[in-house]
Amino acid sequence: MTVTTPSLVWVVTGCSSGFGNELVKSIISHGDKAIATARNTDSIKDLEALGATTLQLDVSSSADELVQRVKEAIAVHGHIDVIVHNAGVTQFGAVEDLTTDMLLRQLQTNTFGPLNLTKAILPHFRERKTGHVVLVSSSTVWTDGPGLGGHIASKAAADALFSTMALEIQSFGIKTTILQPGSFRTNIAHPGHFNFPPSTAYKETMDWMEKHLAELHGTQQGDPARFGEVVVDLVKGQGYAQDKEIPMKLVVGSDVCTFRKTWLESEKKMLEEWEPLVGSTNFGAKPYEARKHDESLPEPWKELKK
Repeated sequence: MTVTTPSLVWVVTGCSSGFGNELVKSIISHGDKAIATARNTDSIKDLEALGATTLQLDVSSSADELVQRVKEAIAVHGHIDVIVHNAGVTQFGAVEDLTTDMLLRQLQTNTFGPLNLTKAILPHFRERKTGHVVLVSSSTVWTDGPGLGGHIASKAAADALFSTMALEIQSFGIKTTILQPGSFRTNIAHPGHFNFPPSTAYKETMDWMEKHLAELHGTQQGDPARFGEVVVDLVKGQGYAQDKEIPMKLVVGSDVCTFRKTWLESEKKMLEEWEPLVGSTNFGAKPYEARKHDESLPEPWKELKK
């Protein structure tokens, strides 16, 4: 039986292309209202033509300015139901070659921007006793790769902050969904959208990475439009997600589903091999004696995990 879900008001950041642009199209096609944001609203006139409200918003702005932007967004329809943090920047390069400014730019946009924007909207959600925070993270948060250190650090920091905050805000009726997409056909690997800082020690590795990204661009199997459909289904609890308990964190993409399962199997095998050493740290334990597993959790923690 098909269940009709209520119309929602969404705010989506980073809508000029890729995930954000396609998500807004999906939101509108499902009968919901979308407030599409970008640093330059000229880049999202196509979404305005489809029926979206457009709003200038730079997630790297000051916390006070983001509060003002949230007030403007709330005024459009009188309330907001969903905030989707999609805007981001990526600076490739070996960690040793990345300057502090390069790292701070990624952290400001990918970590502090979403955090400050969420802080600005949480009073509204708490007052309404409902709301949904969606963070578009990355599958790189549990992997690694040469040249991706700054990107991974900023995404992993946001992932950790939002997963912790999810436990703190759920008692107010506010949901959190953290999505970790794999390889999708967006512009992230477009040769014109990245530049590697000069490198001597890591030139060979970075040259390989740059070539790999250029070859990857336009060949990714993931469809950003399908990503948008998945997000709408997850938030509205419809389609495949109907009557299911939505996990707080989900990988998205056929490639990353396969890779994640292989990665987890590898982690399990590694832990089983090394537990006699790293698990023998309790008081009174004999050398290399694996600790006894205690699956119990303190009662307050059990409540938080529900």
